[in-house]
Amino acid sequence: MQNKNEPYVIVLGTAQDGGYPQARCHETCCDKAWNTKSLKRNVSCIAIVDPANKKQWIFDATPDIKYQLQLLKNKSKINNVSGVFLTHAHIGHYTGLMYFGKEAISTKNLPVFCMPKMKSFIKNNAPWSQLVDIKNITLKSLQNS
Repeated sequence: MQNKNEPYVIVLGTAQDGGYPQARCHETCCDKAWNTKSLKRNVSCIAIVDPANKKQWIFDATPDIKYQLQLLKNKSKINNVSGVFLTHAHIGHYTGLMYFGKEAISTKNLPVFCMPKMKSFIKNNAPWSQLVDIKNITLKSLQNS
């Protein structure tokens, strides 16, 4: 039995970058998922929750992030996200950053942890650079050790 104050992991998605069902896929596997809501799967994402300190971090900002943030809030009962870790540069793992911009959540200096190349990409390429320029996110470098 888990102690209520111990950190834990929540799985917020298990599908490949495009989610499941895949866009414009009409194979038997996806046809079933298009017609059966319970078969739908969010893009791969996890969260670490620290209930004692009321903090939580998401690993990857997916195209499904608005659903994943709601799922996280429902499970953890914590509203805010303490930071986002980008694990790699596949487009399905950072496009959800747009929801932290002024058009949606409009976060203030949300820490986004990433490797140096990814940091440079976000900082120097629109529309992602706008998130940095208006301080919706603050990029934090990770190191490969």
